[in-house]
Amino acid sequence: MDDFRSAVNMVRPALIVLAVLALAPAARAADAAACERAAAETVTVLQMLEHPKHFEGRCVRLSGTVAGREIVDDVPSLYAYMTGRATNPDPHYVALYSADRSLADRLWSMRANTDVVGLASTCTAMYERAQAQADEENAQAEKSGSGRETIIMMSGPCHYRSGPAIEVVDAVPTGGKTRLTGDAALAKYGDAFELRSPRGSVRAPLEALFKAVRSGNAAPVSGKIRDDWKDLAKDSLLDPVNSPYAFLLGKAHAPQVRYFDIHTRLDSLTPDIVGVACICKQDDCTNDWPIAFGDMDAQDVPYKCARITRDGHVDGY
Repeated sequence: MDDFRSAVNMVRPALIVLAVLALAPAARAADAAACERAAAETVTVLQMLEHPKHFEGRCVRLSGTVAGREIVDDVPSLYAYMTGRATNPDPHYVALYSADRSLADRLWSMRANTDVVGLASTCTAMYERAQAQADEENAQAEKSGSGRETIIMMSGPCHYRSGPAIEVVDAVPTGGKTRLTGDAALAKYGDAFELRSPRGSVRAPLEALFKAVRSGNAAPVSGKIRDDWKDLAKDSLLDPVNSPYAFLLGKAHAPQVRYFDIHTRLDSLTPDIVGVACICKQDDCTNDWPIAFGDMDAQDVPYKCARITRDGHVDGY
């Protein structure tokens, strides 16, 4: 199988191979190699949305804000897309894929204003190319009598919705802010609204965490603190270099904390989550708190956010 697909084998009357299209199809490798920044046609997200067939297979250049392997026009468009508070109900974005695994991984994790170069396509066209290759493999398997069958499934943005896509060959961050802050931005684009009177069941686990780390005694919260759903051992929690809560070590005063109303996001949270809070890593976060739940796990921010569960666990984003 090509390196842009991974397989899961299931034993049935025939061997079925589920081919997950995670990267751009390798079949267009020659075209991708010829796609260079200097020769690329400058396009916009809206142009690709409105004229997908016109741009199919062309070498294009698109500047915008990249997040989660998608690119939108700019930072306000990113928030309108993340929170669903857009004036236009159709999301204005382009899905990003790449045959280069390291580049694909970087696109998945990055949130940056970026200049992207690659081959224009659509989710449908990418699927059809992958399916055509699978059909060839299946025909060969039938001739050989191997009983092997390949079924294609899209991963990434195209798994959830159709639309334009770029098979990226180069992505260069251009700098600039990627986060909106303040009351005006919250009112216009936000979905993370402050909960001014959180219940004791939400406050208590966080207060126990503060006390444990500030005092250097993690025993009282042993087994109760996680980061990205992974348990933090006592030594890890108090590690001055690697602990996600190192900023609390030896802190004389309790940090600023903001609790958020989770009722607007119940569809995206597991049922055992009873609260979400962010802890300020500096002296004052008054004008720097997240305005959207999509900001909770943002990089290089002055706060650390966590989910509080019904059984008293604190799980960092």
